[in-house]
Amino acid sequence: MTVLPLLSLLLPLTAQAQDVTAFDGQLVRPSADSLTTIWIDDASIRPGFVGRLGLGYARDPVLVISDSSGEGRSLIGDLGELDVIAGWAGGSVRAALLVPLVGASSELVEGAAGLGDVGLDVKGQLLDPDEFGFGLAVGGRLTAPTATAADPLPLGGAGVTWELRLIADKPVGDLRMLANVGY
Repeated sequence: MTVLPLLSLLLPLTAQAQDVTAFDGQLVRPSADSLTTIWIDDASIRPGFVGRLGLGYARDPVLVISDSSGEGRSLIGDLGELDVIAGWAGGSVRAALLVPLVGASSELVEGAAGLGDVGLDVKGQLLDPDEFGFGLAVGGRLTAPTATAADPLPLGGAGVTWELRLIADKPVGDLRMLANVGY
């Protein structure tokens, strides 16, 4: 499920202790090819090779809240991620492979590092912003449960996951307004 990056920063992620493997603690979903942002896609497709490296860090991204005291305990204390992204675009379609390398520490383990869930991200352009004055595209991401740093930390999905999103953008002078809505 796609979580808008701004929303994920505003809402604390909580879980019951018995459900810690039922979700993925990696909250960042980097864009594979956006030229103007890190997390949010734009509708543009630039033909040719797509390549990008992304770095991310989160402090206490996953907390377990006690029902009795209401106090939080950090399930993941520090989370670092290097995303290696490579793909190809032609015409109005772009496909990219996303390979996250993660490292984490917590109260459960001193350190865990390895591969995250590898994903395939596809975007199809419906309206070109250079031609129509605004852009529209659809995108999707499919991830495989390839995380090697997951046990006992929630650093990968329990199975194959998918995301769908609608992408809109509008150039406004030197700026660009973007919207990504997805599930």
